[in-house]
Amino acid sequence: MGLALTLLALLMAGAVALRLRPVRRVSRGRPIPTTGRRGSALFLVHLQPDCVQRGPYPPEERDAVLARIDALTDAAQVAGRPVIALRHGWHDPVLRGLAHGFLRGRGLPGTAGTALMPPADAADHILDTSLRDGFADGTLDMLLDYLGVATLEIAGAEATTAVACTALAARQRGYAVTVHEDAILGRASRRWPALRTRLARQGIAFAGGA
Repeated sequence: MGLALTLLALLMAGAVALRLRPVRRVSRGRPIPTTGRRGSALFLVHLQPDCVQRGPYPPEERDAVLARIDALTDAAQVAGRPVIALRHGWHDPVLRGLAHGFLRGRGLPGTAGTALMPPADAADHILDTSLRDGFADGTLDMLLDYLGVATLEIAGAEATTAVACTALAARQRGYAVTVHEDAILGRASRRWPALRTRLARQGIAFAGGA
């Protein structure tokens, strides 16, 4: 029994480490058409208590970022642009069991910690994932194709993981991508400056930086 519990703990630790490790690879998909798609959308990443309230962010940073996200969402809604929210949770049965045993339920779909926070809870479209790359399972590709989106604006958590992965995956598919720096959490990470440079070299634009 002790060996089994140790192995389960190692599996969960590996899953969490995979989610938090520096960005190396992201998913690849079919390039979007170069004509006929002119729409834009606001993409809100992991605005959930488990990711935002429990993250290593000073209260003043968190409050400022959430206020900016509110403003971006209001602007998108006024302009008639769709707002899409990405909701993280452990959906694999094995990972769900491990989260029960070793993370005190953190990351379990249906719990208070994985519920979307305002304004993401009122998004036009909500996608669920266990991965940090919002494009990884193909659902976002299909949704953006249906909506005719060619430009993606990104905000949310966390700058060096889910935000960066999703931005890179979008750019590799040919989307015009803007990351709102004043609307992402985690810029204080020592990994962010180098990663920001990498994103910029891939053609990703930044708005709202200090």
